[in-house]
Amino acid sequence: MHVEDLNQIVDQKLRDLINERELPLYRIIEYQMGWNDSVEELSVGNDEVLKGNELISNPFGVLCLLASSSNHTQIKDAIKPAVSIEMISKFLQIHDDIQSGNPSRNGRDTVWWLWGPAQAINAGDGLHALARLTILQMHEDGYPSENIFQMLSILDQATLKACEGRYLDLEAQESIDMNIQNYLQMSGDRLGSVFSCALQLGYIINSNNPEKLNVISSCGNALGIALQIATDINIIWADGSDIELLNKKKILPVVLGMSKASISEKRKLGDIFFKRVLESSDVVSIREILEDLDIKNQSFNLLEDYKSQCQKGLKEIFEDSQKLEIASSYVNNIIDNGIK
Repeated sequence: MHVEDLNQIVDQKLRDLINERELPLYRIIEYQMGWNDSVEELSVGNDEVLKGNELISNPFGVLCLLASSSNHTQIKDAIKPAVSIEMISKFLQIHDDIQSGNPSRNGRDTVWWLWGPAQAINAGDGLHALARLTILQMHEDGYPSENIFQMLSILDQATLKACEGRYLDLEAQESIDMNIQNYLQMSGDRLGSVFSCALQLGYIINSNNPEKLNVISSCGNALGIALQIATDINIIWADGSDIELLNKKKILPVVLGMSKASISEKRKLGDIFFKRVLESSDVVSIREILEDLDIKNQSFNLLEDYKSQCQKGLKEIFEDSQKLEIASSYVNNIIDNGIK
């Protein structure tokens, strides 16, 4: 089955779960899902980053279904975990946009920008509750209670880990001493944990090999780090967006720059990041310093390293060569094109 078909299955199940609810709260959630309007009908905004490519829809749900196919689980048996982890990802996105003060995401106004922070938080929390309820409903399909408990445990641990990663990310905004190890931990916790969860939820439906679960966890972690690195590279050298730097976010090029900079260059970067409020001229200075340090090549080298780690993991997960090719290509698309 093609990933387009899997995406459609996840999308339809999500619509079935959310559209049946009448409270206007769920229209806000529908907007976050991208159903109320299309990107093409809105201003271009960040879509220029994609260079003509389309953002990947429902990547966590699709990865869950792909992982389930690695041990011959039927799609119908994995659909509820797939939509559950997809709802968790949207819950985290809503909260992330509020915390970052992002007025737009991928060319669309963010939920908090349209409905205010309070209703946005409420919509995100609603998605979190729906995600857990969806897995609990598997009991009605005849799944043993211990299996459902394991799925909820994996889901909750991943959500908590993502929150811990976001904490580290926010704390680093007012600091200049984040090193590469801190950055990798933050990226793995914040994003890698959710990808790991998606793969694990799909796999454990029909198998529970601890060694394979460790491989799956490492693979998802590498994917999350690779995607974060690719996103950070685009901030500096592709999309020209200033908001992350204005928020003092310690993206990978900045972290690498701080480690490679001379004393005088570190002093310049420190003077910038210790300002109470950054201006556009500060962002220009940051970019100039990073260019002088040749950080671009280092960033791309690290990206390739984590892409390779992810692909190595996929080879251990998917024994069928055709399924491996599909999963491998899909993961590369996620990293190269970004996600909605």
